[in-house]
Amino acid sequence: MRDEAAACTARVDPGPRCPIELGGPRLRWRELLAVDADALFALITHPRVAENLPEGNPPSAEAVRAALLARVWAPERTSYSLVLTLDGQIVGTGGLEVTRAQARHRCGEIGYIVHPDR
Repeated sequence: MRDEAAACTARVDPGPRCPIELGGPRLRWRELLAVDADALFALITHPRVAENLPEGNPPSAEAVRAALLARVWAPERTSYSLVLTLDGQIVGTGGLEVTRAQARHRCGEIGYIVHPDR
């Protein structure tokens, strides 16, 4: 029997549950997919991005892939992870995380990263 991580990485990307896509003909926000792992890793390990990450050191490629798969396959939707594309190339990422979903007045956090050379 394969362990949980191996089973998760063997799955085919399900695509977004409720596809989010915003923007115009060149610049678009769209749902983050498992196939975006390498581009996302390249973005967050860019030296000018990495020095501003709240965690300090950038995560490993495996950690990025695992976190991305966890969001793609999460049973409850409390976060929305998006990528910003310019002419089809990923130039940023952003998202919304619902932090108090059960509270009367729901709360959330918004974060984003834009490639410094764009």
